[in-house]
Amino acid sequence: MTAIDDLTVPMSPKTTHNVGLIEGGTSINTIAHHASIWLDLRSEEVGTLSELRNQVENLVEHQNRQQILHGTGVIFHDSGR
Repeated sequence: MTAIDDLTVPMSPKTTHNVGLIEGGTSINTIAHHASIWLDLRSEEVGTLSELRNQVENLVEHQNRQQILHGTGVIFHDSGR
């Protein structure tokens, strides 16, 4: 989560990212076999949004290489904006 907070977003064009939902696990104090987050990425410019998406993909790939995350991937859903 801290790595997501460290993502670089410009002030202009207005660009934001927000973790809207975190879910996973079956009980407290156990390692979850599955977890997911819904990350909302928005920008006034398509190219800037694409750069932010690339940052997210690179972050996940880096975490996988470091074996911090296992079997993770990124699924993007365009809001049709």
